Amino acid sequence: MDISSPIRLQRRESSIRGSYKAALEWSYDGEKYEPLTIVEITSNGELIANRFLVITSNLQSCSVQLRSSLELLLTTFSNSKDIYLKCANWNETKRLIDHLIVWQNLKPEGILRKWEPTSSIAAEQTSDKNQLLVCRFKVFGPVPTKNKHVSIVEGPHVPIYPTNNSNTTESWFMAMGALKANGTLELLSESDGSLIFSIDITQLFSSEIRQLDHSIFQNQNCLFLGRINELRVQNTIKTTEPLPTKMKTHPFIITSENQTRWSTINRIIIEFPLHIDFEDWFVALNSFARREYFQLDYDNDKLRVSRNVSLDIIDASFYNELPKAEKVYGELILWGTPWCRTAIVETKKNIFWKELFQLNLPLSLQYFHVLIKKSKYEDYSPHDETIGVVYVTPDMVKDDHYDSQLSLTIFSNSKEFGKISINLKQSVNYILNPSYFKFVEKVLNRLNPREMIDFIKPLTGLNQDLEEISSIVLDVYQVLGTENSWFAALMESELTPIDSITRNNRIIIAHTANGTTDTENLIHTKNAFNTLFRGNSILSKSLEKYGLRIGHEYLEKVIGSFVKRLTEEKKDCEVDPRMIEIPKSAEMDDETVKQKRQEQAEDNMKNLVEYVSILWDQLYNTTNDIPTPLKEQWKNLRHKVEQAVEPSDTETPLNALSSFVFLRFICPTVLNPKLFYLTKDHQVGMVGRTLTLIAKILLTIANRSSFVEHKEPHLLPLNTFIKENNEKVIQYYDKITFRKLDFSPKVLEMSDDVDRPPLNIPDWIREELPTMPYLIDKYLRLTELVNLIHLHNKDKITSKPKTLEDLKKSHRIQQINDSNQFTIGVLEFEKEGDGSGSLFDDIEEDFGISEFSDKNELIQGSLSPSINLGLEEDSLLFRKTFSFKELQSEASSIVLKTSSVKALLDAPQLPKQFSSEQWQQYSKECHANAIVDNENKIIYAKAMNKSDVLDSTDLARFLESYETIAKKTERNSATNSGGALKKSSSIYSLKLGLERKTSLRKLFGKK
Repeated sequence: MDISSPIRLQRRESSIRGSYKAALEWSYDGEKYEPLTIVEITSNGELIANRFLVITSNLQSCSVQLRSSLELLLTTFSNSKDIYLKCANWNETKRLIDHLIVWQNLKPEGILRKWEPTSSIAAEQTSDKNQLLVCRFKVFGPVPTKNKHVSIVEGPHVPIYPTNNSNTTESWFMAMGALKANGTLELLSESDGSLIFSIDITQLFSSEIRQLDHSIFQNQNCLFLGRINELRVQNTIKTTEPLPTKMKTHPFIITSENQTRWSTINRIIIEFPLHIDFEDWFVALNSFARREYFQLDYDNDKLRVSRNVSLDIIDASFYNELPKAEKVYGELILWGTPWCRTAIVETKKNIFWKELFQLNLPLSLQYFHVLIKKSKYEDYSPHDETIGVVYVTPDMVKDDHYDSQLSLTIFSNSKEFGKISINLKQSVNYILNPSYFKFVEKVLNRLNPREMIDFIKPLTGLNQDLEEISSIVLDVYQVLGTENSWFAALMESELTPIDSITRNNRIIIAHTANGTTDTENLIHTKNAFNTLFRGNSILSKSLEKYGLRIGHEYLEKVIGSFVKRLTEEKKDCEVDPRMIEIPKSAEMDDETVKQKRQEQAEDNMKNLVEYVSILWDQLYNTTNDIPTPLKEQWKNLRHKVEQAVEPSDTETPLNALSSFVFLRFICPTVLNPKLFYLTKDHQVGMVGRTLTLIAKILLTIANRSSFVEHKEPHLLPLNTFIKENNEKVIQYYDKITFRKLDFSPKVLEMSDDVDRPPLNIPDWIREELPTMPYLIDKYLRLTELVNLIHLHNKDKITSKPKTLEDLKKSHRIQQINDSNQFTIGVLEFEKEGDGSGSLFDDIEEDFGISEFSDKNELIQGSLSPSINLGLEEDSLLFRKTFSFKELQSEASSIVLKTSSVKALLDAPQLPKQFSSEQWQQYSKECHANAIVDNENKIIYAKAMNKSDVLDSTDLARFLESYETIAKKTERNSATNSGGALKKSSSIYSLKLGLERKTSLRKLFGKK
């Protein structure tokens, strides 16, 4: 017996799966039909006539419409081509429908068409109405007229999807929010606890729970929650799925009063009191939303896609000057509503914004635009007039490592109105299941960070590369909880050259007869410290980002409140007489003007000293409010620098602190508070000048230096103030580095003093959600890191499947071998290494486990409970220190696996990708979930209840009712005299006779 025969039978079965062959008439216009001919559907989805004529090359996701009992209309997905098919009889029509249904539900070319949302975790759990989270917050939404206990409060205008229903009143109000364990969000009255309304979070997609940009409400703690209909339409395959407009509308807002007038409201806005509340709720709400992936039917491998777009609106110029009384701003429109706004600036022919917006967008969003609006007031208004529009199209958004600098046309009434300059950058990452990264996490936890530093240092030549790479690696170590070891390694790495210079100077001094030091070497040491503390490095960029992330709330409460006061009071602090404007009259000579300028400068100096004193006192008195993790890093930095310099050198460690605490943490937020979301507008004019002077004075205080006459003589009077605070600066440094006990009381209400409630979220859901705190996307950052490592791996695996067919075959074999269970290790790239050996070779030798055929079970640990070596979990991996070469090997494996999955998702879906059992199950599902709409189109309703599709009928029931009519029509046709072909208005039938049978046999090649 030939043992390969079952395999050959399986291949033959898969090769003919989905194929069809019959004698049909066909047409492109429904009027002029081609004569009766053999029409085939191939296993690749081609519709062919007479064996060679391709009617259409892709049947995936085609639209199928019944025009009569014998006539079907097909509309292809790829090019919307109409194809009319006529069958000989009703039975043939049913057979053709059976085949077309499965092709209709196979996905066409392009990863976008493989979008597959999962059901909410609430559907997989018992209905539990216990509260998961409770918080008091501010809500914008509809206000019930009968509920007199709703506390209405003031709030900003909401531009996002405003209601046009005159019967609906929307407002900001205070409420107690209770998120139930079944995914229901209840909003309760503060006064009596009565239900205002509730929202079913399980009906939302993860893309519909969005953090609002700071520019909308000048607040980072605002959350959008609602249906985005345009987004849902973009993700719909219109030829096979019912559009949202043809679905029953379930109210987004659920009330006990059945408020039908709220049926048009599909969103609410929530403003949280603290950022930690925002983080907790953002993660908890997302855990109940429907997660969005890209995957094929019956395939465990799926990709999550992260698409981050950076839009930097720099400036604009208009061909004609606008009226000076007006102001202008830009508004970014996505899905028909504004999501970001620039500052309102004075109208000029050339205006400057320089506003950076970070957008997390789904792949389905291809187009967006920027409206240029004019305003007569200092604030935004719904009545602001649009004076121009800028379109951003897909060809402008490139997956590029660097920004694309674009000069785009501003259109007004289809005419060119001006130009706008923007920087545009897009980063798209395809992310595998978290289980693929478990081994990488273990390796990173055991890897010497110095090896990571040695790898990334040569890659950071350009400042943009330095910032991006430093940020990725910092985020990875932070989500792994090993940022302390990362910073320690960075400090050691960057201070080692200085330590070497210090030792060299000691040797020179020891060998110098008179005990003097080589001046040249001392200068070299000073330059080295200046480069480290003032220049950009991996350490400086990492610690800068870490400080701004950890300490943002502190800066908001100290610097933000100070700038707000300064802006409101608007005291003149200009102390340079040359820059003070004095109205000159005819009676005033130059000497008088000079004297008045000097007098004004002296008065302004009092204002400046007052402001500097206020801010410095705030900083000095709130050292106990600075987050402890940040002070820990400053303490470590001071200690490392002290070890690297001479014991008698007490100034250099303090200079190091100054460069990180003031130069990179405090002073940048004083100079440009809007950049750090501390103010609404750019601080220009008198206020901007005051902030510049204050930042300069603070930095001088921090450096324990003074102003000199030949540089800035107008600031000399401040030297007295600086000298008086020299001792306080040392005390300040001692307190923030734990050198001395800090007895200062906590002045600010910081969120890190608040206990965070534990969230009862399943681990398999939690690991794909942003981390708490700081909302870092863990597996996005790990994906970016492995991509970076693979890109610069000289020994990386480069072999790929030669053809797409090979790729599908290898993927299919993997599915069969795995029996739909996850493994890492059956991939082709793991068999085609560089000859350096497997990661598990040493483990085999150490523990004698080479007899285990499936080494992948060792990777998964908990996924393979059947293996019990009497060792603690993970001990096989954690008793070794892994090398960077091993990390590179694993990174390349993940990158190539990702490429393999993406290639399959990019290609059209084919029947041969299913196993026999899967294909049978898939075919049953296609028929079971098929319905017919009011236009006799067959559509697929797997993802929703059939009853939710308006004016639809179950396909099986529809065909049963149609069959009666069809059989009657065939009997009437058969009674036609002479057996000739009878033609009616829309139905054709074939007579059964010897001559007809003979012609059919000839067509099929039978004798």
